[in-house]
Amino acid sequence: MSIIRADSIKNRVGNGAPDFPNGITVTGVVTATSLNSVSNNIDVDDFIEVGNNIQLGNAGVITATSGNFTGNVSIGGTLTYEDVTNIDSVGIVTARTGVITPNVDVDDFISVGNNIQLGNAGVITATSFSGNGSALTGITQTTINSNAVERIITGSNTANTLNASTSLTYDGVYLAHTGTSFRITATDTNASNALNYIQFNAGKCEYHSDQNAAVGSSGHLFTTDGTYAVKINASGIYPATNNNFDLGSSSLRWANVYTQDLKLSNEAKKDEGGNDVDGTWGDYTIQEGESDLYLINNRNGKKYKFMLKEVNWWRLILQTVVL
Repeated sequence: MSIIRADSIKNRVGNGAPDFPNGITVTGVVTATSLNSVSNNIDVDDFIEVGNNIQLGNAGVITATSGNFTGNVSIGGTLTYEDVTNIDSVGIVTARTGVITPNVDVDDFISVGNNIQLGNAGVITATSFSGNGSALTGITQTTINSNAVERIITGSNTANTLNASTSLTYDGVYLAHTGTSFRITATDTNASNALNYIQFNAGKCEYHSDQNAAVGSSGHLFTTDGTYAVKINASGIYPATNNNFDLGSSSLRWANVYTQDLKLSNEAKKDEGGNDVDGTWGDYTIQEGESDLYLINNRNGKKYKFMLKEVNWWRLILQTVVL
């Protein structure tokens, strides 16, 4: 190996640096005012030092005490911060263990995991909170008097105080009342504040409606599958529609029907072919007399008397004995 010692090396003409067309290998430190590579490649085994504070490593690592960029910096992997005073980031900042700083300026919110958001308006959103809240300030505590499982909570007309009913409970299926009287009330503002209610009182169940007595008005409606069949109001008990509902059936009959005059009419059949005998329809009233039974034709006003034959019960007994 030869050694060249010189204060300076110039090209053959003496007006510049020499050329090394086949390359040059230097072991040690190269100090230069500028460094140009014709082939656009500089092969360094370890690193290049730029000044005292910057190292350009051959593993793609730049080590520096500080950096100043006037444009954009694009990082394909992870940018690791250590002992950083300020971070100005647009997007998501992921911290390894925690962020400790007196001030964090966030335009929208910080997400902690999937279920917590720290909002810039002072709002913390989370799916659940732990602790009894005793150390929180600015929160008004609400007291629930007589609180117990399944009791209905009502207002008390006192700020920050609620009452749990001692007689009314709800278990998710049944509403239960332990007193002797209970009323469910509804006010109908469309009918001059009519008061409608269902009341349970001392073993009785009362239905009340303040609607008028007209058949077409509201009253107590008894429904099945959303369609009502029977209506009760001040005038009486009515079927929902004419000639569509039965009272009893062929297998379920009422024991006795107690009535005064019995009014009969099959007028609804006049457009359906009339009765099964002569195809007409009628409107009659049966009334009782002291000794007779009468039939009034309401269509023509004619009156009839049933021909009744008295049954002699002594004769029936004698006939039975003879037989």
